[in-house]
Amino acid sequence: MARKPKRAAKGWFGEPKLPVARSYVQPARRSALWIVGVLSGLGIWAYTAVDRQVGGTFMSGGPLTSAHAVLE
Repeated sequence: MARKPKRAAKGWFGEPKLPVARSYVQPARRSALWIVGVLSGLGIWAYTAVDRQVGGTFMSGGPLTSAHAVLE
């Protein structure tokens, strides 16, 4: 006796058959993104460290505005 082909359950979708490159959806070289992220973080940390040493304005320790006075 021949079996009926299985039908997908209502409300579920199968694997899309789209002409999209897999590397577009999921980058193949994640290590490059990781390296850029680490270097960016180190650059921000170095800038902040140097700014604090020379007394720059990036992280000034001056008076706060009235809206932030409760933080002082």
